[in-house]
Amino acid sequence: GQLCEYASGVHVLPEHHGNRSPYADPDARGTVDGLTLDMSYAFFAKVYLATVQAVAYGTRHIVDKLEGAGHKVERVAVCGGGAKNEV
Repeated sequence: GQLCEYASGVHVLPEHHGNRSPYADPDARGTVDGLTLDMSYAFFAKVYLATVQAVAYGTRHIVDKLEGAGHKVERVAVCGGGAKNEV
C-alpha cells in the first residue's frame, strides 16, 4: 500500500549479526541500500520505516515457515520501544 511507497528507494536487509531464523546462517550479512548524504528528518524517517518494514517482513517469513511446517501461529509478542510503533 501507500505506506510501502514512503520507503521507496531505501532497502534494508537486517542480517547485520547473521540470520538466526529461518535459515540459521551466522555468516549472513545485512545491508542498507539507497543511502544518500541527505540529513533531513524526512530521509531519516524513510530509513527508519524501511528498517521497520524489513524486520516485519523477516518476522512474516518466520511465521510462514512455521505454518508451512504444520505449526499454528496465533499471535506474535512484541516488546521494547518498537512495540510502541503503530507501523
